[in-house]
Amino acid sequence: MATLVLTGAAAAFAGSATGAATAFTIAGSAVTWGAIATSVATAAGAYIDSQLFGPQMPDTSGPRVTDLNVAGGAEGAPIPRVYGTMRIPALNIWATRLREVQDEESVGGKGGGTATTYEYFASFAVCLGEGEIDHVGRVWADNQQIDIAEFTTRTYMGTQEQQPDALIEAVEGVAPAYRGLAYMVFEDAPLQSFGSRVPTLAVEVTRGFETADASGLRALVLKICADYGVTVDASGVDEIDVTGYYIDRAMSCRAALQPLLAAFRLDIAEIDGGLAIWSRNEAISSAWAEGDLVAQSNNAPVEWTRAAVRELPRKAVMTYRDQDRDYQAGAVSAQRTIGNGLGEITVDVPVAMTETAARKIADAALAEAWDSQRSAKFTLPPSAIGVAPGDVIELTEGERIYSLRCSRVGWSWTASVEAAVVGDRVAPRRIYHQRPGLDSTPPAYVPLDVVVMDMALASDDQPLPFAPRVAVDASVWGKGAIYGSPTGDAYTLLGQIERRSAIGVTTAHVAKGVTGCWDRGSELIVRMQRGQLSSATEQEVYAGRNRLAVQGPIGGWEIVGYRDAELIDVRTYRLTHLLRGLRGTEAHRGTGIGSRVVRLDGAVQTLPLPSERAKLENILRIGPQPLPFDDPRYIQTTGAFKGIGQRPYAPCHLRARLMASGDLALGWVRRTRIGGDDWESADVPLSEASERYRVRIRVGGIVVRDIEADSQGVVYSEADALADHGGAMPSAVDMSVQQYSDDFGWGASRRESVRVTTGGAYADSYEQVLDPLPVVPYTHFLRNTGYVYIYWTPIEDVTVRAEAANGAVAERWGSSGGLRLEGLSAGEHAVTLTAYDDVQISAPVVITVTAR
Repeated sequence: MATLVLTGAAAAFAGSATGAATAFTIAGSAVTWGAIATSVATAAGAYIDSQLFGPQMPDTSGPRVTDLNVAGGAEGAPIPRVYGTMRIPALNIWATRLREVQDEESVGGKGGGTATTYEYFASFAVCLGEGEIDHVGRVWADNQQIDIAEFTTRTYMGTQEQQPDALIEAVEGVAPAYRGLAYMVFEDAPLQSFGSRVPTLAVEVTRGFETADASGLRALVLKICADYGVTVDASGVDEIDVTGYYIDRAMSCRAALQPLLAAFRLDIAEIDGGLAIWSRNEAISSAWAEGDLVAQSNNAPVEWTRAAVRELPRKAVMTYRDQDRDYQAGAVSAQRTIGNGLGEITVDVPVAMTETAARKIADAALAEAWDSQRSAKFTLPPSAIGVAPGDVIELTEGERIYSLRCSRVGWSWTASVEAAVVGDRVAPRRIYHQRPGLDSTPPAYVPLDVVVMDMALASDDQPLPFAPRVAVDASVWGKGAIYGSPTGDAYTLLGQIERRSAIGVTTAHVAKGVTGCWDRGSELIVRMQRGQLSSATEQEVYAGRNRLAVQGPIGGWEIVGYRDAELIDVRTYRLTHLLRGLRGTEAHRGTGIGSRVVRLDGAVQTLPLPSERAKLENILRIGPQPLPFDDPRYIQTTGAFKGIGQRPYAPCHLRARLMASGDLALGWVRRTRIGGDDWESADVPLSEASERYRVRIRVGGIVVRDIEADSQGVVYSEADALADHGGAMPSAVDMSVQQYSDDFGWGASRRESVRVTTGGAYADSYEQVLDPLPVVPYTHFLRNTGYVYIYWTPIEDVTVRAEAANGAVAERWGSSGGLRLEGLSAGEHAVTLTAYDDVQISAPVVITVTAR
């Protein structure tokens, strides 16, 4: 019934509309009533069929590409050129039409239809750059890395002998060999994963500067110049690691080099008819006095200009290609937190490098912009014929001596110079530095700044562990020589110093801080004579980056690691997030203003001292080459070195336990100088020839007993304990432990008042609380945020609680460290410090808070 009604209604509707030409518009198209009636009737018929015979599947067709042509590279598009390893966009240079594969499949049962799907395949070739390449690495399609093994490909390295590709030749009849052009052919590549189109490809290409694994800046400069047929002297370019460089279009040699000149602070000039490129430094090429200058029209020999502070950059941005993120574009910035500069400078270099390296460039660019804020114009006499842009010259004006980098030099019969100040001082600074190819007057030398450090090993592989380390610097660097004599009568050359070190001084008090964890409360403020300090990640610091030797209060050297370096003034840094007392130097923590600081890097070298003279009296003379050792500009130092690099570290985790026998079991944990970072071993390796310890027992500060042991524990007999402590067993033992070395003797000592615990053997788990109070606040200061840090000396796991009279409370659990107590103003505050584990010990202290 319903079917008849529907059929009749549809027929009647269609019949009633046939005589009417009435129409209306849907979305701009004219639709007649007859068309609507027909569609309704068709729908009604389909409904009837489905009810009587079951569902009938219609024929279906999947997505289909109507244009089978493949877009090729635009004619005349630039061909990229790669140096080193770089990710480059791959430009299509040849392609066939898409190959369409149609697949029909029956769907449904009786009365079913067919489903037609289409798959597409393409053969094409992409350009990998100009010149012969060495290697093809990863491939990205639509910015997603693909497995090239899943495709049929052939790679042509761009040699002059390569032959045409067989597929291209078969399709085209005559095909070019593309000699001198590297390219890759994809044959019948499936396109389903890329929306049935040829994807946008990028390829990791290696084209070594000289060989496939060369990656130095000097080699990069030489290769670029060679590609343009330019001969250049690059011997003065520093060897800086550069993973890759990319030129994306045709350009001049100067334009290709310009980003490198800006980023890596390189200078270029014509010298004696040839080009020279060298790394910018503060080396003096010539020195002039105010009286040497040609007077200006206003009779002033020097016209000084100082940039407005607000015009100076507050921020430097470095854009690069991040080699750790698939060569994606990266950007880092350096920002100046003091001063009123509002400008911004951008250094954009298509160089593959790490984020850390990019940050160093940004830091250097910002620092140089501020260092050169003062500039001068003056005229040099005709005798200044060798002065060229990029030179640093010395100018004495009154009582001050300026170092100025020449930015412009105009020659007539005199030299009109524009230069920026890179340093000024009162003390003389005269040492000659010769640029490549420049002949000038003989040099004048100044004494070297020498730091000799008898200190702990900075690394496991440091040579001559018995010998001290030497750091040498000078206002301008040549080379240094080290002479030695046991008596002062006859000196022998012990070695040469090839590189100058980065040396500085502390400008503020340095707290002792904490060891064994990140010290977030202390800060180290240092002013460097030269060199830069930069931030690193925590993992990089763990791996040995950012190490300083800081002179301690008793003459020893603490090794400090730092994560964050903030430039707060000219060559002045605030170092925070510290690792203190590294490599067994915890006894030398804390110092005052003016203590020496040395950056521990490859420039710091081991004094080449014979082992038989290591601990004898040595007279050393260190000075500039090639002057003789008796020249007054040599620095002399005298002393017998202890060979601290061979001194065993102080043991740790001292403990004392009362055994059932009545004896005391004393124990400790060994530390090692070498190989201590193997966390999978049950114990650190023994870095000495044999295991030997000395335990000293003190009563009232006086040593009453020495006990030696060949393992990490010893029995302190009941009889000896009673005899030493006046007939009563002690509740705490004042003990110290040292390890012995055949090369050094007795090592650093660890002394603690160790509370005696009961039950079990000393090797079992234990607790330790010092008596009478384990918490010793030895530094505290009010920060601008209104809180103080209270530190305690290293002890075993206890909870420390601080309660101030004003109600402020802070608590922390651990073996050492600091807690933050908020809400204290400047002045004196009564604070109760409590340490508790299995017992509780409290004591009141008075903290004097000084505002900073």
